[in-house]
Order: sequence, then C-alpha cells, then structure tokens
Amino acid sequence: MSNPDLPTSATDAASRLATRIPSDVSATLAFLVVVNLALTVVGVESPPLRVALGAPLLLFLPGYVLVTTLFPRTSVPEDRRRAGGWSVVPVQYSEIDGAERAALSFGLSLAVLPLFALAIAFSPWPYAADVVVPGLSLFVLVGAAASATRRGAVDPDVRFEVPFRAWLRRLRSFMFDGNGVNVAVNVALVLSVVLSVAVVGYAFAAPQDGERYSELTLVTENESGEYVAGDYPENFTAGEERDLTVGVENNEQVETEYTIVTQVERVDTDASGGGVTVLEMSELRRSSLALDPGERRYDDHAVAPETTGEDLRLSYYLYKGDAPGTPSAETAYRHVYLWIDVSDEPFEP
Repeated sequence: MSNPDLPTSATDAASRLATRIPSDVSATLAFLVVVNLALTVVGVESPPLRVALGAPLLLFLPGYVLVTTLFPRTSVPEDRRRAGGWSVVPVQYSEIDGAERAALSFGLSLAVLPLFALAIAFSPWPYAADVVVPGLSLFVLVGAAASATRRGAVDPDVRFEVPFRAWLRRLRSFMFDGNGVNVAVNVALVLSVVLSVAVVGYAFAAPQDGERYSELTLVTENESGEYVAGDYPENFTAGEERDLTVGVENNEQVETEYTIVTQVERVDTDASGGGVTVLEMSELRRSSLALDPGERRYDDHAVAPETTGEDLRLSYYLYKGDAPGTPSAETAYRHVYLWIDVSDEPFEP
C-alpha cells in the first residue's frame, strides 16, 4: 500500500536539507562541478579561462573551508571568550570579521598548497592538471562538508553566513540608483574594477612565454631506486646491449608529443674553435611519447652500438612532434650525449 504523504515528506525533507546547507557551501559545490568538468573532462585550453577557473581553487577555497570550519560563528559569548583549554572538536573563542576571514583564507590556501604538492611528489601520480584539480577538489569537498556540519550545530542567529543577497542588493543599488549619467559611470566603474582584477590575476597566474620549455636528461638508477645524474656506462662491446635511461619533462604548459632519436656518432673535434663535425652516424632507436603539462617520464631502454672506436658520441635528440630523417644538434629542440668507447672485444670491468 502506497503512502500518499511520501512525496510531500520527501519534498519537505529536501527543502529542510537545502535550508541547512549554507549558501556559500552550495556555491562551492557548484564551482567544483564546473571546474572539474572544464579542466579535467572537457580539457579547456584557453589560458585566461583556465586561470579564472583554477585560481579560486588554488588560492582561496582550500583555506576558506578551513576558516569556516574553525570559525562557524559570527559572535562568541563573553564567558567563552574568557574560557580556555583543549578540545577534540575545535571551539571558537574569538570573533573575526569578513576581511579577516578573506585574509586567512588566502594565507591558509598558500600554506596548504606546498603540503599538497609534497603529497603528490611522494605519490605515483604526476603533477598534472588531471591530478591536481580532482585532488584539491576532494580536499575542498571534505572541508565544505565539515564546515556545513559545524555551522549546522550553531544557533542560526549567530551562525556565519555569506550575505550574497545583501551584496547583490547593494551592488544593484550602487549601479542603477540615480539618473542615467550616474548609472553609466557606476557600471563603467564596476566593469573597470572587474577587468583590472582579471588582468592582474592573469598576469600572476598565466604562464609566460619565457617559462615554456622541455627538459631532456640522461640519468642512472642508484641502489635506492632513485634516478641521479652520473655513473653512466662508458665502455661498450659492439653489438652487446647496455641499459640506459633518458628523462623528459614537459614544462610547455600544454600536452606535448615528443620524438627521441638515439644515435652513435664518430666526430671530429676542432680543439681551437670548439666545433664538432659529425663524420659518421648510426641510428640506434627512435621513440615517441606524449606528456601532460608538468609531467616527467623516464624511458628505460637498451642500446647496442655496432660502430667501434674511441671517443664516440652517443647522442639523444629531442624533438617536439616528428623528427627529421637525419637528426642533428642544429635541428633538435634538446640534445644530450655521452662519450663512449666501443670495441669488438668483451669489456672487462
């Protein structure tokens, strides 16, 4: 038998739940949905839009949810102000105004970000947008839930709320009350302020052209499993494979496809001018990889040079996109190399 009161009861329950969720928490949840859809699902590439969406998540929201959790009240009774001691659940002993809340939100966000970056560094995931955005969103989501719970236990008369409606009324009154000239001036003033804030924020947050680069390194793995520069093999036996590792880091601010060409070269070094002329070359391998912004990847591989001789150059050429048929230091985006000796006789350490 159905209960005719169930829809009404469910609607009332949903209405009561909505009224108990602070308006700023609802706005935060909506923003998290938008920023994750835009930056991780859709993959928006416009730098201004990415900055506009990413800056609040990075610089404000992590600290804001902490502040609203620690300070759920707008006023504190006199007897509590004089109280002290320690409690498992944080107790608010002092009052802070809106400006102090905003300042603390920025400050705590800047304190959280290095800890978050350190956690990613020790994790198996790369420091990329599809890791940072969901990770920070989860942190903000948990903080928003804690904030809503804390404020829900506070008397509504002293509960902290963001006065969105009052702000909108004041803004509407400021912009549109008065004659036509005043309205035009006020609208232009508000738009200029918004534009100025956007330009300054983009100047600080958007990557500059000089900061876009890719890094190519030759490394070896030590006994503790860490990659370090040094201890490279110098002696090879012709046709016998030896293990090497090359690392590529993408700081181009966008996903980038690379081609790495490895070849052994017999060169003539001009001691007086410092120039190097390639006399003979033999390509050993050619590999491709695509990296997300900020991602570093290590390519473990083996090479088996057939060219014999002393002071041969084992070169690695990095190209963005496809590589030409004959790679060279002049055409490569990045170039690193080792000086090696290759003999027909087995190498004895």
